[in-house]
Amino acid sequence: MVTKAQEKTEYVEKLKRDIFKVDRSLIETERLIAKSRNAPYLPDLQFRLAELYVEKSRYVYFLQVEQRGGDNKGAIVSPETKLLKQKAVQLYNRLLREFPDFHDSDKVTFYLAHEMRELGQFDEMLKTLRRADRASTPRARCAWNPSRSSATTTSTRPTWRRPRSTTRRSSSSARARCTTWPATSWGGSG
Repeated sequence: MVTKAQEKTEYVEKLKRDIFKVDRSLIETERLIAKSRNAPYLPDLQFRLAELYVEKSRYVYFLQVEQRGGDNKGAIVSPETKLLKQKAVQLYNRLLREFPDFHDSDKVTFYLAHEMRELGQFDEMLKTLRRADRASTPRARCAWNPSRSSATTTSTRPTWRRPRSTTRRSSSSARARCTTWPATSWGGSG
């Protein structure tokens, strides 16, 4: 029979192994980025690097919680975790700035806002989410603006606006208003 102490010891060892694996992945990803400065997949590598920093921050935090010992149930202060999350935030910001047409920019924006929330940067989080809401991409907007059709403008890019009501509209009613419905990452298609 496995005791609580043995379970805790095994869990701590697993966390240490996971941190070691993430450290190796960080080194390898940074090496690939250095070799791939002009490659078309560079944004994907930078996105993965930011995700690795977030993953490591989680493992470090859980390890510190387990090693704290005692019956301390309160929150802990973890400067190392904060530093790792700040590195991820810097990478997400850099990715959005240097690669505005990155195919996963909506994910980057969401993860950026999430990490800002984790760091207690609530005002910055809200600014990031508002910026994403103002974006003119199908993933960020959901209602077609019928006042501008492609027949009346020279642009082939659809114009999107926020729905007038505060209730959520179904995708079928939004599709009915659209002459072209873009393919989406969540499985919808035109």
